Amino acid sequence: MVLRLYADESSDDGIGVFRIAGYLMTHQQWKSLDRKIGIALGDLSWFHMKEGDYRSHPEAYKRLLCAITPKSVLIGFSVSINKKEYDALTSERSGKSTMRHWMGSSYAFLTQAAMKVCGNWCSQNGFADQWIAYFFEAGHPSQGDANSSVELFKKKQYKEHANQARYASHTFLAKEGPLSKVLIPCDILAWHLTNWSRGGNQCQELRKILAVKTLRKDFNVADIRASISKSKHRMETLDKFGRPRKPKEVR
Repeated sequence: MVLRLYADESSDDGIGVFRIAGYLMTHQQWKSLDRKIGIALGDLSWFHMKEGDYRSHPEAYKRLLCAITPKSVLIGFSVSINKKEYDALTSERSGKSTMRHWMGSSYAFLTQAAMKVCGNWCSQNGFADQWIAYFFEAGHPSQGDANSSVELFKKKQYKEHANQARYASHTFLAKEGPLSKVLIPCDILAWHLTNWSRGGNQCQELRKILAVKTLRKDFNVADIRASISKSKHRMETLDKFGRPRKPKEVR
């Protein structure tokens, strides 16, 4: 059986928070949730929190919130980073290139972090034999960078990473596409968690959403530095494309 993970991103440049959040589900759960989201939308073609649709279409918003239940998905997740901190730390040079050249953008970093979190959950919760098809919303400026980093999972040198993520495939879905409706609950979750990061208590809607168990990992400076250290170690044996370095290339 192949599980499905849907994810969307949210950010706040003012506080530096950048987040990817979403839901992991079985194929049957996806079919049911896709149908419920279609019904909740009614005549709307799409729903986006950042554009204020929760204010302009309150009834649709209520129906969408009601579609997100503990039975509708296996687990929710959120991974976040302070983009300013990530960019500053990965601007460090290693040879002729910066660490960001090796590690990718903050979006690429969080894409792989989301996959690792969900893969680990599967291994620890009775889904160790399942694989995951990953669906991310298309359109982010760093989508190409994230795609290149995940494509490496198909190489034998990165088999360990692919296995940890339970990786089967990945796709970037355009909004309003035939398979994209389940991205809307992911957008709602990501938006509310980022809004909560600005300070204050959880709002009623977020408390309702978090009735679904949600894994949350906020990467701090120490986490980023640890990732940089691991990347430096990989750089000693592999090039950016996952190919073993020749003896004369090893630093």
